[in-house]
Amino acid sequence: MSDSNRPLLVAPGPVEIPEVALKAFGSDIIHHRTPEFTKSLVSARKLLKKTINTDREVYMFCSTGSGAMEAAVVNFLNPGEQSLVVVSGKFGQRWADMLKIYGANVDLILLENGDSLSLDQLQDKLKSKQYHSVFCQMCETSTGAYHPVEQMGPLIKEHQKDCLFIVDGITGLLTKELDLEACKIDVMIAGSQKAFMLPSGMSFLWMSELAEKKCEIATCPRYYWDLRKEKKAIQKDQTAFSSAVNLVFALEAALKYILEKGLDQHFAEIRWRANTCREMLKALGLQVLAKNPAPALTAICMPENIDGKVLRQKIEDDCRIVFMGGQDELSGKIIRIGHIGDLSREEYLHALKTFASEYMSFTGAYTDDQQQQILSGIIS
Repeated sequence: MSDSNRPLLVAPGPVEIPEVALKAFGSDIIHHRTPEFTKSLVSARKLLKKTINTDREVYMFCSTGSGAMEAAVVNFLNPGEQSLVVVSGKFGQRWADMLKIYGANVDLILLENGDSLSLDQLQDKLKSKQYHSVFCQMCETSTGAYHPVEQMGPLIKEHQKDCLFIVDGITGLLTKELDLEACKIDVMIAGSQKAFMLPSGMSFLWMSELAEKKCEIATCPRYYWDLRKEKKAIQKDQTAFSSAVNLVFALEAALKYILEKGLDQHFAEIRWRANTCREMLKALGLQVLAKNPAPALTAICMPENIDGKVLRQKIEDDCRIVFMGGQDELSGKIIRIGHIGDLSREEYLHALKTFASEYMSFTGAYTDDQQQQILSGIIS
């Protein structure tokens, strides 16, 4: 953290950014059609492929993750076709809304907040009718629930081999090892402000060979999001439209930083944070909302007499640490702690101890001895 006066980000995104990426992001602006920028763009694309372990192209957009979500709809959809959407929170619902706007016939698998999809639920739907595509979050950021994407893809292909499996990995990709092709994923999207450790404003899309073929013949209207345009631009080492020049500089620096540290170490650190956070919650007697929590974050259920919105804001104001609260119907009912971003172990432990201390003080339900025992238990 370069500025001790600003709040420490311990949220599921945006997150703390490596110093090398911040420095690159602050570089002098140059034109996006110059050889100097082309060199950085080509390098960033190669690093992207290496980082997510693929030989296939990874497409970049100047947008938040929601832009990539829309690109994953318009590039593969023929209006009137049947899509299945797993809705387990705010972001699953967002995909369902997008699909309806673009003319899809949408079936839903509706899950309670904190629930993950069961393979039996998916299999029942696949047996009931033919689908053009199945849409699902890898991690539902609003609840912290992880969906079994590693098993979903093979199950989908077993029943309907030409059905596209389209995954929102915005808060999932780069939080754990994932083989996109082995998981039979056809489209994976991601956003810059999560495990990629960049400012918001860039999104990514990867597609399988099957998805690329369907992209060529899809009839849904598209212009800026048209992957066919981007494919032609990539062949010229360009982008189809104006590039987010300084974000590309930062992406190149951040990916080098991750790869130099090593992906195994990157994933191990996220696991350590998740485990340490959840052990703290056990000591406090607090429940995790998600039954199968994702690596990237933990959503903590607040007792009925505690307003999580007030507590979260108090921690931010008094302690300069940013966690996130719940959205929509979960507002005030949960607090979400992130496990991603460029944080030292000392910084992360400080954040957890601050949460525990502030929570215990806020509730007034713990003796001095209990408080001391819980805080001393939050160790590396």
